[in-house]
Amino acid sequence: EAPGKGLAEQFREAAENLKHAEYAKTTLVPMIDSFVASHVNGQIATEPEIRQFYTDVLTNLVKEGYISPEEAKKFQEPSKVVIKEETEVERTGLMGKIMGGKQKVQTERTIDGPSEFDKAVTGTIKTINDHGAMPLKLDMTEKLMFGVGKLCKSLGLESMSKFCMQQIKPENLEKITAREKVLASAIDAVSAI
Repeated sequence: EAPGKGLAEQFREAAENLKHAEYAKTTLVPMIDSFVASHVNGQIATEPEIRQFYTDVLTNLVKEGYISPEEAKKFQEPSKVVIKEETEVERTGLMGKIMGGKQKVQTERTIDGPSEFDKAVTGTIKTINDHGAMPLKLDMTEKLMFGVGKLCKSLGLESMSKFCMQQIKPENLEKITAREKVLASAIDAVSAI
């Protein structure tokens, strides 16, 4: 056990973990099963379907009091991305007369990037619909369970996330996470070019 934690705190934590696991088992798993059942015969899951599924999951988490409406709203708000740009401007005035030519000016501007919600949807689409270069040949249930686990983790619901991840066979979880790392490093390599 963690040193410095009182017995009462350990019990509270254990009770919360149990409550989260129970919620995941009685609510999230049936939601996942229902979604998967609607995609038999190799139907791919579309982005709007995953978006609606996650909206339903978020709505349910708020309704059951696991996250606040504010947390759900923040999760769906665009992230802020800083873009650095370099432009050339004509030198003017005295500097223009002395040095002539153009001067490089760096500016920064902030734009809206994807929300955590959008990232969860995109990540799940990549996991569920086998990526051409690295097909995962696993059933959709485990792949969607992984996506929901990641969604819960990014919402700070660690024990729900852990429960979801434990529903995936260890060797399959390893395949999914290994592929995630390879795809992420491939994306990093492309964006570095």
